[in-house]
Amino acid sequence: MPNPKISTMAANICRTYLKREIGLSTDEQANAVMAEGISDLGSFALFSKDDIKTLCSSVRKPGGTIPDPNATVAVGATRPTISNPGFRIPAICESRLIDAAYTATLYDMIGRPITEATLAAALIREFRIHHQLVKDHKEPDSIKSISKSFTIMKALDQLPGYLREVIGVQGVALSYVIRENPTPGNVPALAANKATSANYSSIMDELIDHCPHIGAGFAEDNAAVLQVIVEMTKDTSHASSVKPHVSKRDGRAAYLALTQHNMGNSKFEELVNAAEQMVLTRIWNGKNARYSLKQHICRHRDAYNDMVRASQNITYALPEGRTRVSRLLASLATTEPNIVSAKTQILSNAILMGSFEDAAELLLLVNPKRSHEPRTGHRISAVNTGDRKRKSGNRDKNCERGRSGVSLRYHKVHEYKKLSEEQKQELKEWRAKQNEAKTQLVSQVETLTQQISALKSKFNDSKDDTKEPKSKKKKSNPLKPPARFNQRNGDTGDDSD
Repeated sequence: MPNPKISTMAANICRTYLKREIGLSTDEQANAVMAEGISDLGSFALFSKDDIKTLCSSVRKPGGTIPDPNATVAVGATRPTISNPGFRIPAICESRLIDAAYTATLYDMIGRPITEATLAAALIREFRIHHQLVKDHKEPDSIKSISKSFTIMKALDQLPGYLREVIGVQGVALSYVIRENPTPGNVPALAANKATSANYSSIMDELIDHCPHIGAGFAEDNAAVLQVIVEMTKDTSHASSVKPHVSKRDGRAAYLALTQHNMGNSKFEELVNAAEQMVLTRIWNGKNARYSLKQHICRHRDAYNDMVRASQNITYALPEGRTRVSRLLASLATTEPNIVSAKTQILSNAILMGSFEDAAELLLLVNPKRSHEPRTGHRISAVNTGDRKRKSGNRDKNCERGRSGVSLRYHKVHEYKKLSEEQKQELKEWRAKQNEAKTQLVSQVETLTQQISALKSKFNDSKDDTKEPKSKKKKSNPLKPPARFNQRNGDTGDDSD
């Protein structure tokens, strides 16, 4: 039976709700559920999923005995007892009780009244879907650490979005910890036929804006945000802004400190100047294989995103689409026919001139693919023959020395700076002689090459003149001397038999 300490009105409302929205069929079933602790609608906020399962199990099999209602009892006799059969709670009703408890818990957390209207069956179904989405949610990878390319301003700009994807211990995205207003006030009333108030499109967005910054749940979520910020700023100068808040595990304070130190008006002025400098001076000519047209367009897009970020904090007029396209076309200093043709087409088309993304897509579409072309050169960082690198002292042992004591060899910059003026002058003269000797050697080699070429040509011409037809040439006798030659006195004679 209902707890007598609870008012009759609250008990009647709860009993009606259990029958109409949860689906219990009799007052006895509803009374049995209420007897286990759900004595009014506000009591739902005290129950978890496991608590509801235990409650339903107790109602189905309460144990103990009850007087046998079917037994025939004589006047004055004691009615016999039987085992308490309990009450049937259908599985669908148990599921609805779980959904109602989950919904009431969230309402209680953000301060929304728990009534028959806010716990209507249609609404708790929406919260059931939301609960399943939270359970199935996968945590994102760790946030990027701050670097030269991923600046502190970009990191702080992306941090709220990253925390929006991380669920805290209260089932709310961690971005609620760093929201602008820590005390948003009373949550608005539900909109008609919606599980949220009128200004929100999802339950999570409303929870982010109204989840309180108090309690054990917030303390854990606040510490989780601090850990994300510590990882993001590790091994950077920005870690000094975070360090004072580590002992208190205060992620919100660390975020506010980073924002104060790095997101002032002067920082945004610098951001705008750097973005404008990039789009106005950076040129793409297609000759650098390491800097593609796609990368160049991405640079323009990133610069515009920086301008948008700055315009949200300082007074700055964003460039229109036509201005962005004009700057992009002006930065393409190439004679590639496809690119030139695309530029002409864009300039003559008002739609393309007004849309940066459409113009960029056309340029990338006609840009010739160069991945199949061989590279003309390679950068070699080092050549290792297997021997250890010799020190300068070892090199000097094998080098001739000049009158000033300088080693007559090539000197690296740091070695050359240590030489005296006399040694530098002698080294300069030695280099000049080496260059002169090299020039003479090259000249001699060229002369010899020309002479050898002339001899080869003369030999080939002579060979062609004395060559006889193959059919008329007589075979020589290896046992007889050549024709017209006397071996003893050199006289020529007839070589016939």
